[in-house]
Amino acid sequence: MRKKLFLIGIILFLVGSSLLILPEPLMIDYLQRLNLASINYSKNVVEYSLVNVTGTSYHLSFQANENSIVGGNYTVIAGNPISLVCFDEEGFSSLSKTGKGTPLFFTPASKNGTFTYEVKRNGTYYIVLLSEKDNFAYAMLSLYLLEKTYSLPETFYPISFAIALIGVGFIYFSLRSKKK
Repeated sequence: MRKKLFLIGIILFLVGSSLLILPEPLMIDYLQRLNLASINYSKNVVEYSLVNVTGTSYHLSFQANENSIVGGNYTVIAGNPISLVCFDEEGFSSLSKTGKGTPLFFTPASKNGTFTYEVKRNGTYYIVLLSEKDNFAYAMLSLYLLEKTYSLPETFYPISFAIALIGVGFIYFSLRSKKK
């Protein structure tokens, strides 16, 4: 019985103490793979303004990191319905040169629209507002970027410490107990 208690104590102590001394980025990576890491979002407003969509389009660019979420909405205050299209650098470059580009997403023409998109890789992205040829629109555009970050759960260090402490307790009681 003493040997079992001692062995359990050593194992718990080693597990608890190793969780406490491993580098935080490494622990976050492991916990993320197990879906146990805490996810935090920081919201950055990219654009919040009244835009004039004349002729055929209005566009703006912004930087985004992998796994960020681009979202927002628009409301046409005056004029015709508009469409919203999002491009990466390659798609926007193709659109600018040839008039054709592959969008990441789009919303059909309407007076109101809401959109979200999870960015697949770091880079420059473009939001393009389109109106029908020779039409105009004044629209309120709200565009935000949610940066996803991972962190250790709040209870990670107390639980790790408790595991190590329980291990010490098992070791202590195994040494203090009488042999049978």
